[in-house]
Amino acid sequence: MEKIRKRLVSRTQVRAGVRAGRQYLTGPDIFGGMITVPLFYVYPQGLDPEAMEQSLATVLKTYPLVAGRLKKDAEGYPYIDADDSGVPFEVYDVDGPMPDYGPDYPHQSFIGKYYDKVFPWTIYRPDTPLFGVKVFRFEDGGAICTMAPVHCLIDGSSVWMFVQDWSRAARGLGEPEDIVERDFLLNRSQKYASHLYARKDVQVFGLWQRLGLYARLALQVMRNRLEIHRIPGRYLDELRASYDKACPEGPRVSDVDLLTAQCLKVIARVQGYRKDLHVGVVVDFRFKRGLEIPRRLFGVAIGQEERGFSARDLQECSVPALTLKLRQPTDRPGTVDWRGYLGFMERQRQEKRLGSILPRSVLRGLDGGFMQNNYCAMPVYDADFGTGAPTWYTPTAAPFRMIKVVPTAEEGNSVDLHLILTRRELKAFREQFARL
Repeated sequence: MEKIRKRLVSRTQVRAGVRAGRQYLTGPDIFGGMITVPLFYVYPQGLDPEAMEQSLATVLKTYPLVAGRLKKDAEGYPYIDADDSGVPFEVYDVDGPMPDYGPDYPHQSFIGKYYDKVFPWTIYRPDTPLFGVKVFRFEDGGAICTMAPVHCLIDGSSVWMFVQDWSRAARGLGEPEDIVERDFLLNRSQKYASHLYARKDVQVFGLWQRLGLYARLALQVMRNRLEIHRIPGRYLDELRASYDKACPEGPRVSDVDLLTAQCLKVIARVQGYRKDLHVGVVVDFRFKRGLEIPRRLFGVAIGQEERGFSARDLQECSVPALTLKLRQPTDRPGTVDWRGYLGFMERQRQEKRLGSILPRSVLRGLDGGFMQNNYCAMPVYDADFGTGAPTWYTPTAAPFRMIKVVPTAEEGNSVDLHLILTRRELKAFREQFARL
């Protein structure tokens, strides 16, 4: 993509006019990372920055942490000071029409041009925001909006909860309901601090072990490439019909389950069915009944599960059979396991050892497995700020092996399949989806 020619129109710090008490980061917050996880939205019909800015000030009254800054107390524990330092809101005019964006465009090469990155070594600076917004207006009336939250502030559920509340306020549909702050999860984790954690979904590694693993992950990042495939609803319907025929009494499965099983089969075939493979699945604790965590908890409340598949299963099982194993694994963590996980993370937070922890699901990628991230359960297109919903949303590429399933704004149940894999595997997927 050519360099964009932009001119700054306005830059403001949007503030709520209210302050709140400090909120300490939980173990999952810190483990989420001190890095930016941007949202990239396309609005061919344009945006109204003034209405967005005014409604943002309104919604920040319910979410004062978003306008705060990250600090450390005298003992070195990180917390968010809801001091109303503000959310930077910038508006740019850009020469020329809005470029065509979509699954055929190599988005890794351009998203970085539209937001400011935050890194662990900059996160504690007083001028480093935890959330930033930029609006780019093109000569044809189209607009791009990026929102750049830091991961320790939010997870998927809470960032889109915030965006939904913000967009509703922009459309005059009322102020948000109260949210539940992260001290709820912190207190709950401290309650579980004595619980046994035996699953090892996250593990503590020594310095030299970590350095070796980081080196291997870095080499893998250099080999990985990103491709996006638009998967039409008819293809998903074919997968579902095949599953219903093979497993008429089986449990209900989602399109994401079916597509993940198809991906698993393709990757195993490329690897020659020589080894077992594992799929890491992101878990939202708000939807685990035994943990009793409120849906409107604002913060990071996620963990990871794994699904293991033997080389024999991968070779002999059909896609429907793999889908069934994905939905009903033989070894699935329960409430006791998740309480143990939260307690373990709290112990590591108290001992300041979270930097020594690595997720096993990411490390499994070194042996050919991958992480699965399902965006279809999130209201990613509920971002209408009064001028209409966006026509395209895309996440950034992960630095490790991952498959992301992202909904589209098209009618029907089409999805964008994001693949961060090796060139050889991507070639196999191009062949798999050639008829689409």
